[in-house]
Order: sequence, then C-alpha cells, then structure tokens
Amino acid sequence: MKTKKQVERETQYLDLDLPFNVGNVPEFFQVLALMRGKMHGLRVICIDICDEYCTMKFNQVEVRFEKIDNTWMLSYKNGEEPIKIDDPEKSIIDHLWFVLKDPRLRLGSIMLKIEKTDMDLERLNLLFQSMLDSIDHQIRTGQLHMSGFNEDTLFSLLKRINPKKFTRIDFNIAWKKDGNYQKLEEIVELDQWKQASYIYTDEFTYSKINDLLHCSGRKLQYKYC
Repeated sequence: MKTKKQVERETQYLDLDLPFNVGNVPEFFQVLALMRGKMHGLRVICIDICDEYCTMKFNQVEVRFEKIDNTWMLSYKNGEEPIKIDDPEKSIIDHLWFVLKDPRLRLGSIMLKIEKTDMDLERLNLLFQSMLDSIDHQIRTGQLHMSGFNEDTLFSLLKRINPKKFTRIDFNIAWKKDGNYQKLEEIVELDQWKQASYIYTDEFTYSKINDLLHCSGRKLQYKYC
C-alpha cells in the first residue's frame, strides 16, 4: 500500500501540462529500473547513439532503440517483445528522465555519446534541455562524459549537476555556432566547471588557459589561448 505522500509525488509527473511523465515510459521498464539498484544505487548511466540504433545502459538494464525496415523499434535486453515507436528522440529522453528524476540517485558517471544518426539532432538536444529543466533537484554524479551534443545541452546538464564531489568533464561538442564565445563564457563560470579537477577534450576549444588553471589534469587543444 502506497502512502499518501508517495501517491502525491507520483501524481505530479502525470500532469498533462508536463512534457515528461511516467505514462510515457513502458511499465516493464519502470519495474525493471526500480528493481535493479532501487534507482539510488546506480553507478553509471550510458547512452550511445549510433547510425541506426541507440542503447541506454545502467546496472545490467539495457534499453535498445533500433531502426528496422525504416521503423523504429524499442526493446529490452531483459525481456518483453519489441515495441514499435513513432518518436525515438522523445522515447530516449523519456527513459533517461525516468531514471534522473529520482532525487536519491547517486551516479559515478554519466556517459552520453552521439556518433552518426538519422535522428533529428536539433530536436534531440532541445528535448534533452527541456527534460533537464523539468527536474527540480541537482543530479549527483562524479563525472560527465559527453560527445556529439551541442553547447546548450552541455551547459544545461552541467548546471543541473551537484558540484559537490564532481571531479571530471570529458567533452567533444557539436557546436551550433563556430566559436560560440558567449555560451562558453557561461559554461566556464559555472561552479561545476570550477569544481572539476580534470577537464578533457580531443577537439579544438575556445577556452582560455585561465579557465583551466584550477585543474590538476587537463587535455585540450587550443584555437585561442
């Protein structure tokens, strides 16, 4: 029997005015996610978006979005028949939201990677940012590895992370605008950036050397220093 407080807390996510709610996530995933580590016991969450598939992994739970004969299908490694989905970008973010919305969650690292995909990347970035805005607590993690998302998404996610015990940023950004100095200036002023002891990127960056002096480890290429 759920307590009144539990019912009220779950009901708030069913508000039709919100772009994200538990009704958008298959019940099988909800049960599986809650069973494996009770959410707050997770160590790593990983999303990998490639040419015609996407995987989301955490604590032996694997969600797979795959394009078969021009149709996107959703399946789970742990069971259940594949489900046809019309909106893969939204479904990916819905699953991620379901995990991140728990304020008890503690993660060792968040790993997000886009290589090549037929998905609408602009929309995927906007959905990601909207999802982060809908979370009313800071996400506790020690590391962020992010590749292929744009600078606005990096800013939104860093801003949502709890800076306490946050140690590492590893990023390769698909810049919306080449040399987006204004957004970069906002990023390097975040407490999360200043807290990180290790900052790495394999791409050219517009960061100034003064933005990295607090780091004990760094690997960057410079266009302007």
